Amino acid sequence: MLEERLSALGGRPIQAEVPVSQVDGPAPLSFVQERIRLIHLTEPDVPVYHTLRVFRLRGALDRQVLSASLKEILRRHEVLRTTFEEVDGEPRQIVHEPFKAPLRFVDLSGFPERVREAERIRIAQEEVRRPTDLERGPLFRMLLIRLAEREHDLVLVAHHAIFDGWSTDVFRRELAVLYEAFSAGQPSPLPGLPIQYGDYARRQREWLRPETVDGQLDCWRRRLDGVPSLDLRTE
Repeated sequence: MLEERLSALGGRPIQAEVPVSQVDGPAPLSFVQERIRLIHLTEPDVPVYHTLRVFRLRGALDRQVLSASLKEILRRHEVLRTTFEEVDGEPRQIVHEPFKAPLRFVDLSGFPERVREAERIRIAQEEVRRPTDLERGPLFRMLLIRLAEREHDLVLVAHHAIFDGWSTDVFRRELAVLYEAFSAGQPSPLPGLPIQYGDYARRQREWLRPETVDGQLDCWRRRLDGVPSLDLRTE
């Protein structure tokens, strides 16, 4: 979601030449997002699509710098501040303004070690079980837990419609780069993003139009013509 291999069946890349910000109207959902949203709507209070990531931060920590780094990541990646609403009867991606609320903070440093460990687990579990409203959001939540003067847990809870395993690595790398730069009083060294996830979803819909899909099917019918069929058991 933060990054995605923009490819489709047949090895032909899905390219989004025009950013969503330059196209009128909100972007459609990608096919994956549409499927996840449909399942979510059947059981909105079940957190099956909530992803939990906990990063242990060791060493001196500047909370203001960390908060600024997180806000920059949210500014860069529109998908992290996206919700899903119906527009003219069709689900659409609604991108909101950059996140401005402060990073939530819980201090457990005053508790005994055994109590502190149990409490940090309880807080993380409570956060991941908290229901998510796909229309109102937020779909990306952050919490900083202080365990000791030089030890913190950064807890991220995101809906799978906007965040996945690939996103985790991108998030970790960007956070490390931004925190180092901001700690030194430097601007972000990260290059601008050429496209956003909404661009990918829009292009995916355009590329998989019926006439394109029919052409792909015809291509494979020709390639497989004459290949012996497989007798697969269905019972």
